[in-house]
Amino acid sequence: MKTMVIRFSSANARETFLAAAPKFQRLSTHAIFGIADDGRPNHLRANVILPSDRHRLYRRCAAAAEAHGYPRPFVRNLCIYMRRARDSAPICIMSDDDLALLVSRPNETVTSRLAQEE
Repeated sequence: MKTMVIRFSSANARETFLAAAPKFQRLSTHAIFGIADDGRPNHLRANVILPSDRHRLYRRCAAAAEAHGYPRPFVRNLCIYMRRARDSAPICIMSDDDLALLVSRPNETVTSRLAQEE
C-alpha cells in the first residue's frame, strides 16, 4: 500500500474534495493517475488528518463511544460529533468537558458550549 498526503490551500478546498471522495473511491488509482496497475484493486481513501489536540480528543471520544455503546464519532470541518444512538441528533464535542457531560448525563439532551454561544 502506498500513502499520499495532499495539503489543500484552504479548508473549503479540502471539504470540496472530501465531498467528492466517493466518486474518487470508485475509480482505481490506475484510472486517476495513470500508474501501473499491479492486479490488486487500488482505490483512494480520503481521510482528514486532525491536528494533534483534536486527534487526542477524537481518540478519547472513540474510547468513550465504545465503552458506552454509542456509535463511533465522526469528523466534519475539524469538529468531532458523537451520537448516543444512530437515529439521534449529532452532538458537537469541542472539549473534554463536552465529552464528560455527554457520558455523565445519558438521558439528557446535551449541546456543546460552542453551540450554546451561537
